Amino acid sequence: MEFEEMKNLWENQSQTLDLKHHTLSDVRSLALKKQTKIFQISEVVCLVIAYLLAGMLVYHFIGLDHWFLKFCDIFLIVYLLVMPIYTLSVIRKLRQPDLINSNYKEIIDHFHFAQRKLKIAERISLVASPFLFIASVIIIAKIFLNKDVFDLNINFQNVFFLVLTFTGAVILNIWAFRKRKDHLKTITQTLEK
Repeated sequence: MEFEEMKNLWENQSQTLDLKHHTLSDVRSLALKKQTKIFQISEVVCLVIAYLLAGMLVYHFIGLDHWFLKFCDIFLIVYLLVMPIYTLSVIRKLRQPDLINSNYKEIIDHFHFAQRKLKIAERISLVASPFLFIASVIIIAKIFLNKDVFDLNINFQNVFFLVLTFTGAVILNIWAFRKRKDHLKTITQTLEK
C-alpha cells in the first residue's frame, strides 16, 4: 500500500467513526429528551393549574377583609406563581445537556447540578406544604363559604375531613417524589450508557 492509499483509508475510517459518534450522541439525546418529557409535561400542567388558581386568588383579593386573609392570599399567589416556573426551568436544564461537544464528566456534572436544584424545589415544597394547606383552608373558607375560619363550626367530622385531606396530600407528595426519584435514576442509567 502506498502512502496516499493509506491516507485515504484513514480519512474514510475517521469520517465513519465521527459519524458513529454523532449518531450515538443523537440517539442518547433523543432518549434523554423522551425520558425528561414526562417531567416537562407534568410541570406544564401544574403550571397551568397553578396560574388559574393564582388568577382566582387575585380576583378574590378585594373581598378579603382581614390582614391575615390578605397575607395568606399573597403567600399562596407568590408560591403558585414562582414555584412552577422554577421547577420548569430546572427541568429545561435537565433536558439540554450538550452530548456532542461535552465530555462524559461535564454531562454527568450538568445532570447532577440540575438534579440537586430539583431536590431543592422538592424540599421547599415539602416544607411549605403545611403552611400552604392551612392558608388554602383559610382562603377557601372565606371565598366559598364567606366565613372566617374562626367562625366555622369546628366539630369532629370537619377536623377528621381536614386531617384526612392533609394526610392524602402528604401521601400524594411522597408518591410523586418517589416516582420522580425512580425516573431520575432511569435517566442517570441512560446517561451512563
